Amino acid sequence: MTRSTVLLALLLSAPGPFLAAATLPNTAEQITPLLAGSHAPTPVLTDADGAAFDLARAFATKPTVLIFYRGGWCPFCNRHLAALADVEIQLRSLGYQIIGVTPDSPEQLGATAKENHVRYRLLSDRAMQAAGAYGVAFRLPAAAGKDYKRNGIDLPAAPDGDGFWQPVPAAFIVSRDGTIRFVYSNPDPENSIKINDLLVAAKAAAR
Repeated sequence: MTRSTVLLALLLSAPGPFLAAATLPNTAEQITPLLAGSHAPTPVLTDADGAAFDLARAFATKPTVLIFYRGGWCPFCNRHLAALADVEIQLRSLGYQIIGVTPDSPEQLGATAKENHVRYRLLSDRAMQAAGAYGVAFRLPAAAGKDYKRNGIDLPAAPDGDGFWQPVPAAFIVSRDGTIRFVYSNPDPENSIKINDLLVAAKAAAR
């Protein structure tokens, strides 16, 4: 990702759609994330202690790097979470906080944080309210969900009961006024945003 690509992403302003169960994409490639310039949705999620966490209040305190990841069971996600932890001080020096969002249960968040030396906040989005609102959720067929469960991975059921759902790994930069300034998503979980590209985007959005 070049600097010009980052700046273009910051300037895009077409709004993205909210996601309803009836329109839940059937593949990761079909997702339509909210675009830069859209207002960031602020559903109430759950922290590692099981307490409600108000995204709106968090966004108002400081700019936010908002990360969606599949779960603590995903080695690619864990690698990315750990890489983010390594640059947290740099992002904080730019004024940012990092928030990670996952369909994992609140009880699983602590283990993920410990494994990856994460000090930033991880939140449970078990009902996929945030992933759906940001347009990064997609449907997995029932058979695939059962395969995951046989391997000890408990995915949340789709809201209409037809299969399961999962988020595409994604990164959003949200300003204090709730405006999305930058978006990156990739249906391939091995290709989360490169840390250096995220730092470039964060520096550009902070201006």
